Amino acid sequence: MSSTDYDTRIGTTYVDSWQARPAPCNPDGHRTGLWIIDAGDYAHEGEADVYIEVTAEYPKDVAEFIVQAVRNEWARVNAPRTVWRTTA
Repeated sequence: MSSTDYDTRIGTTYVDSWQARPAPCNPDGHRTGLWIIDAGDYAHEGEADVYIEVTAEYPKDVAEFIVQAVRNEWARVNAPRTVWRTTA
């Protein structure tokens, strides 16, 4: 990785690997059924580094919101900084 590249990880988990998906007990992906958030290199193989079960009135919406919030926070923290200078 060059010095101009951004590290796309939170800890050891790549931000792009975070996903909201229906839990195995919700195979049709109903909005009000159980949803999970998982992340990690092997999450698609059932070996997630991050695994969160989302139970709420609308778990799909909450899970998608959390995943987007994680990505937005990563982008905010890693955004290039502008230094403002005033002349006196």
